Amino acid sequence: MTGMLRFLVILVLLGMLTTARGQEIYWDPLRPLQWQDFKQRVGMGGVFKAYTYTGIRYEITDSSGYAHITVSAYFLPQDSWVFTRFCSDNLLLHEQYHFHIAAYHARLMEEAFAKYEVPLDEFMDGNLMQEIRREFNSMYEQVEATQELYDKQTDHGIREEEQQRWVEELNKSLNLNPSSPQQTD
Repeated sequence: MTGMLRFLVILVLLGMLTTARGQEIYWDPLRPLQWQDFKQRVGMGGVFKAYTYTGIRYEITDSSGYAHITVSAYFLPQDSWVFTRFCSDNLLLHEQYHFHIAAYHARLMEEAFAKYEVPLDEFMDGNLMQEIRREFNSMYEQVEATQELYDKQTDHGIREEEQQRWVEELNKSLNLNPSSPQQTD
């Protein structure tokens, strides 16, 4: 990787919501969340029964002289929590689909960023870093809006028919097998 591209990658990582490497769990269709992943345990209960802290990051690398952008969804165990008395398969499923929403939007971002995969000299000469950051921030607003809509429509997983509708739509959008470990019956 060229020195200038390394510098750009560092800038991208510093300019985003950053986390300590190794603490996050990257989205993987074969690795569902488990209650043990939610490191914050709280007692009595309140308005919400659990919270899944997800995020999306992008990385720019040198791929045979071209800028290549990879977008990943991740889960932060240290910032995710559950009221222990509410641990259930249904609630875990609801929380898993928050992670799926982040993964779905990460795919949309990666598709949108493909237009920036140009020769490195062209990438370096333009204002593409600013454009990418601006587009990322705009698209991230959509992630947050989708998360809010999901909770509103499912009433945080209580409305089973709405929850199932979201499960089916996201399974289809992410090409998940309904009998995969990501979905429980």
